[in-house]
Amino acid sequence: MSESPLARVAGAAALGLVTLLLAACGAQTKTGSNGTGNEPPVLQADNAFVTGALTGAEPFAAATAAVDLAGAALRVDSRPDAGSDGLRLGMVLEAAGTSAAGATVVRVASVQSVARGAVAAVDADNGRFTVATLAFVTDTNTLFDGVAGMVGLVPGDTVEVSGLPLAASHAWLATRVTRLAPQPATRLELAAPVDQAAAGALVVAGVTVPLSAPVAGAPAVLVGSRVRVAGTLDAAGATLTPSHVEFLPDYPPTAGARVAFDGIVLATLPAGGVRVRTASRDLDVTGMPADAALPTAGSRVTGQGTAQGAGAVVADAFAVIAPGAPVIYRVTGSVSDFASLASLRVRGEPVDLTTAVITGGDAAGIGNGRRLAVTGTAGPGAIRASAAQVLP
Repeated sequence: MSESPLARVAGAAALGLVTLLLAACGAQTKTGSNGTGNEPPVLQADNAFVTGALTGAEPFAAATAAVDLAGAALRVDSRPDAGSDGLRLGMVLEAAGTSAAGATVVRVASVQSVARGAVAAVDADNGRFTVATLAFVTDTNTLFDGVAGMVGLVPGDTVEVSGLPLAASHAWLATRVTRLAPQPATRLELAAPVDQAAAGALVVAGVTVPLSAPVAGAPAVLVGSRVRVAGTLDAAGATLTPSHVEFLPDYPPTAGARVAFDGIVLATLPAGGVRVRTASRDLDVTGMPADAALPTAGSRVTGQGTAQGAGAVVADAFAVIAPGAPVIYRVTGSVSDFASLASLRVRGEPVDLTTAVITGGDAAGIGNGRRLAVTGTAGPGAIRASAAQVLP
């Protein structure tokens, strides 16, 4: 009989291998800092919730919803009060706030990459790769930064990956893949649900994480709760000696609140509707017309509706992103790293303007410091712009 991951670390607390990096205030709890190191709780006044990949930046948009982050307490990975300047398209936003003037005014939000570490294996023909125990699937809407798509990705590359969880354990649809400067192959950071928990250890995405002390701010129910861990990976033993452990925030929608979602269909519901897996939680989505064909399991969907509680939504807008159908991305900001119209960045996003319809100015005047508003789709290593407006 095979040995369970937790059995391999029985008595791990006695080994003294782990020193958790806690916040300067003494203990790092769930994310979404309010300045004290504690997560601002969902307030009764929060009546709008968003979970999904960013499709717009300045102005921000995710899961078909306009999002105002100007006053938000925003945590990016383990960085509290990170601000929105570093947010990029394809990163996955989870947010709570209020509805106002057609947008969600965010009070508290978290943006978590799924993994940061070395690519272990690449199946370019099928658009798949792995980082440690985590499996990623790409599609035509996956954004690549620093690498020209799957053909440029090789084992050993250090990457940061954002994505939406799939039905299979430890599997994600990659919405953004960024190649980073090389780091030690054993360095790994991941955010995923807890598979197993016992005194002295957690198993996260199939990786055993020994603990020398309880994690401050841990929820009452550990299994299924999402956690962010970073440390040194012993790949042979699938064990991560952690330097950082924190449980991630949970923003459960309240009954009557507006919910915008982006996720993967798990199954159809017996009474009609579908169960959708989002980065935040599984949602039972109903309200589609009775004669509407329901999407099949594995389909990516977006929508908005009214919450019937933390895990149910009656949709008034619902769309299937069919295989091969493009997601439209929009970004506004200053040009940097300009080499040519085929190679530049706008607000940090790699952009190719060679096929764009350019308005508001002359293409010859585009260069570093110029402000552009770009609309386009995912291309090989850059946003393939269909339109670009030169701004004053």
